Amino acid sequence: MDAERRKALEAKLIENLEAAQAITDELGLDQTGYLVERALDDARAVHWPHIDPNVEAFERPNRKG
Repeated sequence: MDAERRKALEAKLIENLEAAQAITDELGLDQTGYLVERALDDARAVHWPHIDPNVEAFERPNRKG
């Protein structure tokens, strides 16, 4: 499979998992939602392997109160 086709399928998988997550949330299916969320995390990690969640862009801003 060529790289372009693979990326397109990965993106479609993520889109479908996000839809499944919304449905499980609406139905209140906590355990199923958890499993879908895990699958979504894995699919995102495969699709965007170069993104490090520990980088500064993903940190929450400091809130001074």
